[in-house]
Amino acid sequence: MLNMKKLTPKNILDEIRTICKENYQKDNTDIIEAVLNDVIDLFSGKRKGFQKCDTKYHDLLHTLQVIPPFIGIIDGWNKSQNTPFIIKRIF
Repeated sequence: MLNMKKLTPKNILDEIRTICKENYQKDNTDIIEAVLNDVIDLFSGKRKGFQKCDTKYHDLLHTLQVIPPFIGIIDGWNKSQNTPFIIKRIF
């Protein structure tokens, strides 16, 4: 599980790649990386029509903090062998 003190986009992507490889035998996360980069650009104000987010709580860090528990739930569910198995297309 990802250490919340080392919460960076790179570390998050590394963890997602690991979980994808374990669950789906592939570690290609290009689409996930593109979406994460888009989110970072949106929060930074680098997207046309969007201003930089300056809220104190619902900021980029908070958004990044949600990702590890979410991917951990998917990973745990799949490893529990309960059905339905969460396929990569949904992940």
